[in-house]
Amino acid sequence: MYYVIQVQTRHEEEIIDMIKKLVSKEILLDIFSPSVEVNKKYKDGWRKVTRKCFPGYVFVNTNNPAELFKELYPVPAFTKLLGVGKTGERSFIPLSSDEAYSLEALAGKEHNVGISDIRLEQGKIVEVLSGPLKGKTGEIIKVNLHKRICVILMDMAGRKCEVTLGINIVK
Repeated sequence: MYYVIQVQTRHEEEIIDMIKKLVSKEILLDIFSPSVEVNKKYKDGWRKVTRKCFPGYVFVNTNNPAELFKELYPVPAFTKLLGVGKTGERSFIPLSSDEAYSLEALAGKEHNVGISDIRLEQGKIVEVLSGPLKGKTGEIIKVNLHKRICVILMDMAGRKCEVTLGINIVK
């Protein structure tokens, strides 16, 4: 099951390395912070750049959350585990199966979100040809054609979360 840990922004990879060293491999099945590719315009043209998909958050996969919590406690950069129980109490709860599926579909096994190819007509997205946006057109809340990005709304750890994804415009 996937759980979410809130960490200091821009230090996700350092914290992942620290957690990998301090937490036993039997408890920690996987730990990652998904990246997203976007196109960025520079003076000499467009270039692909990579940034964090969920800045300030790390995802862990474990079957023993209680033991994971105990082993995470001494990690100096550890801030908090996300989740709210059904009765409102704070607890370490997993992502729902729909949220976990959305995360896996978006980031894949490499935990990297690629750029989607789209077709436009009169300034509006007509069709998503390929990439992580395929099948998510109903979740698109904002498109910036000048910056070649779009923002989708996802459920993550019981919250609505805006995720910025890169797009290529195909003629």
